[in-house]
Amino acid sequence: MTAQIFLSYSHSDAAFAAKLAGGLEKAGYEVWLDRTDIQTGARWDDEIVKGLDASAVFLVLLSEASTASQNVKDEIGYALDHNKQILPLLIESCEIPFRLRRVQYVDFAALKYSEGLQTVLSIVKSFTTNGKKTNTSSPVATAKKREEKNMPGKKSGTSKNAGGDKFTISITGNSNVAAIGRGARATVNQGGGLDAEMEAWRKQMEKKISGLQNLYPEDKSALNQQVEQIAREVEKGAQADASRVERLVNTIAAMAPDIFEVAVATLVNPLAGVGLVAKKIGDKAQVRKA
Repeated sequence: MTAQIFLSYSHSDAAFAAKLAGGLEKAGYEVWLDRTDIQTGARWDDEIVKGLDASAVFLVLLSEASTASQNVKDEIGYALDHNKQILPLLIESCEIPFRLRRVQYVDFAALKYSEGLQTVLSIVKSFTTNGKKTNTSSPVATAKKREEKNMPGKKSGTSKNAGGDKFTISITGNSNVAAIGRGARATVNQGGGLDAEMEAWRKQMEKKISGLQNLYPEDKSALNQQVEQIAREVEKGAQADASRVERLVNTIAAMAPDIFEVAVATLVNPLAGVGLVAKKIGDKAQVRKA
């Protein structure tokens, strides 16, 4: 039996909520929606609490209307206080509520609807099959620490190796160092073109995704879409949006924690080439302007 999903939204976004609920139900999930699950004459607040208590996963549509709604704020607060698996869905540009600013979200505003839905389905499945809760301040599945003996760079030009005993990324001039695990080796590269570098990164990630045994083909397709969007953003060069790259990489972390560290580490060189610095903090990536 699949876990029940509580869908929080402003009634201004009812059409989007209904469409999303239909997609989730088609995938086999039971969705709690106030307009269909509260009977006439019932006490509204009591029924909302019952719906929240009965749901393992909490999805909230973020928009100008919903972030101004006290009802939605109350539902967010209840979900956080009761340790629900929380996934915000940004459906239009708006101010992220304070208590959700450290929570990874799916950016429907930057995705095709079908891509966004597939991403949601993949993350919800990870919530309901992992068998444990993630930190409510960061509902991204914890990346597994493992040894990576060789992290080959993808640039042409000169290179040298450096060792490390933890995951680190540092940038000094044109030298970028990434190491994962005690005794790991990292490659420092100089020179090479951005387009060729990102094409090599795409192929490497496609290979990693293809080798994941615990994902369905549609989940792998969604991951490859995330990889493609990251590559396209980085290929914008100096105009690349650091926050968007960060969101996309962290979506990979939520969908496939096994390849998260590799995704970040192998992006270090191309990101440095466009003036961005990446580092891994806990189970999330941070991407900033250098």
